[in-house]
Amino acid sequence: MYKSAELQIQRERDEAAGEIKGAIVTAAVAMVGRFLQKEMDDTAKKQYAKRILESMGDKE
Repeated sequence: MYKSAELQIQRERDEAAGEIKGAIVTAAVAMVGRFLQKEMDDTAKKQYAKRILESMGDKE
């Protein structure tokens, strides 16, 4: 019974950690989006997008 409780607690911790990571990613994407909209002209946005895609393995 004690082991079962420990496993349940660990599952809940893992689930909470996943939810926190998801929230952080969502916030980061929103911040980058706002930055791109306000701070970059179209040419800079295209260059930035190209660099990001290249860093992810897309060379086109």
